[in-house]
Amino acid sequence: MKSFKTTLNDQGILTISIDVANETMNVLNQQVIDDFELLSSDIEKNDAIKAVIFISGKQQGFIAGADIKILQQANTAMDGKTIAVNAHTLFGRIANSRKPHIAAIDGVCLGAGYELALACHYRIATDNKDTKIGLPEVMLGLLPGGMGNTKLPRLISLTAALDMLLSGKKVDSKRAMRMGMIDEVVSPNILQYSAESTALRLIEQGTPRRSSSFKDKLMKLSFIRKLIIKKAREQVMQKTQGLYPAPLAILDVVEQGLHKPLNKALEIEATQFGELTASPEAKQLINIYFATTELKKETFIDTDETPQAVTRLGI
Repeated sequence: MKSFKTTLNDQGILTISIDVANETMNVLNQQVIDDFELLSSDIEKNDAIKAVIFISGKQQGFIAGADIKILQQANTAMDGKTIAVNAHTLFGRIANSRKPHIAAIDGVCLGAGYELALACHYRIATDNKDTKIGLPEVMLGLLPGGMGNTKLPRLISLTAALDMLLSGKKVDSKRAMRMGMIDEVVSPNILQYSAESTALRLIEQGTPRRSSSFKDKLMKLSFIRKLIIKKAREQVMQKTQGLYPAPLAILDVVEQGLHKPLNKALEIEATQFGELTASPEAKQLINIYFATTELKKETFIDTDETPQAVTRLGI
């Protein structure tokens, strides 16, 4: 496989080291998807594998997100929906596996990277200052279409989930843990050890049930949810005047999905994601993303220009 290196230890723990070829940072591209489809079948059939750990093989982070080029190539709403459905299938294999999967996060874990972690049964992140977690798809005129829009409000409080989804903000590991986005924070030096210890515990005891505070239980009441979403929608309209479709689509997916079984909610997410990928707003924001990336590489100096020493400056 071109995207993964795998190691199976004597205790049945398979470590999948993500190292996407020809990329400085890991991104979820078609090669990663193809490789994992092959690997996931073996994971379920191989009785020697008891648990799985995802960890990065690169220094620069866990997974920076999906390959934006895939999104750029989606010309119709159906193209975009297909991308989301494929992501649901990929992450569904992880979430529905009878074997515990652990995400061991060091460095940036954004977009599809966090959605992969969200599909896992346990998430550990380091206290490295470069570890940032978030779902920034709204900045590209999109919504998190790999289960993120649907599963985050089911994992953490609705107000915290909407704040993350609508702002696209990135948070450090300690704040992510306080919010419930991850389960544990450790030093980078013991990330692998902690992940293996967790894997052994989950093999023996199963996935722990997460307790909810009284406030979280209160927010799950139907009329409270409606009030929170109504207030969020008013704030979005005030800021965007209804001219920016992504935040409104995010709210629609949350509002409709929370009252439906997961499979029905994911269908709504995929449909809305597809419609956004075909929208002119998303197309232009993706173009701006690529233009900004190219601009960062520009030196604005001709290649044959010789630098001169500056000894005096007048303003």
